[in-house]
Amino acid sequence: MQETLQELSAAASLSSKEPAALVDVQREFVKMNLKNMVSVGAGVAYEFLWKKAEIKAVYLGKNVVNDIVQKVKDEVKSSGTGFVSTSDVLVAWFLKAAYLGETDKNAVCVTTFVSIRSSLEEKDPTFKNYTHNSIITCSRPPLSKKEIASKSLAELACINRKAIDDVRNIPFIQAYTHWVAKIGGNAVPTRRRGADSWLFSNQVIGHFDEIDFGSEMSAFWHWNEPFVPDHSVILNKFKGGYIIEAGIRRSRWEAVAEEVERMKKGENARVQ
Repeated sequence: MQETLQELSAAASLSSKEPAALVDVQREFVKMNLKNMVSVGAGVAYEFLWKKAEIKAVYLGKNVVNDIVQKVKDEVKSSGTGFVSTSDVLVAWFLKAAYLGETDKNAVCVTTFVSIRSSLEEKDPTFKNYTHNSIITCSRPPLSKKEIASKSLAELACINRKAIDDVRNIPFIQAYTHWVAKIGGNAVPTRRRGADSWLFSNQVIGHFDEIDFGSEMSAFWHWNEPFVPDHSVILNKFKGGYIIEAGIRRSRWEAVAEEVERMKKGENARVQ
């Protein structure tokens, strides 16, 4: 992995200009230094101490997931706008559910950690069997809470899918390695007043639910330690459904829980 990235970094640029997707990443991440680390820490403290953010999880059972996802996939397919994955839809659903009732113009910035294993197979077919992390960050253009509320799940899922597809190619990966080297090798999330910066990690790719532990799994826990940024979200499969773990404001967790209850009772969902 390291050797492949070093080769890309040392090679002549494959693109005449910076990819647009890299510009989005550069907006959401800055060089790691004391000033920027303090900014991140202050933002996290504000969310957890003042806005009462909580690290919790919601479980969406198989039937609930199917109800949410299949409708969106059918809509995207019929519109001819391409493909969206289950995770694309669940990311869109969680954002809309968390922001129910919030329709101001403050920015919602979303970054996703994306596996690039399939992209690196173009250079080295042995990456098909690579078992370690091979991830890169992708960020999409910010939307306001008002736009999150007005867009459909299908529209938001397509935005998420496009952002992912735009970074899964060798020219982007090379440009990304050049930029990371330029800023010293490490970056931290940008913190801007009036903006929420979300970090999504889809860990379904690890196939945790397929591991044979010798007995049936009865529960699932996950901790990010020792430092958990606010608005960090982890997706995992569990017992045919999905667990979404996040550190978000208590009021937003309440909005998510209320939406889940509506769906369980067969009531009309507010998130569509």
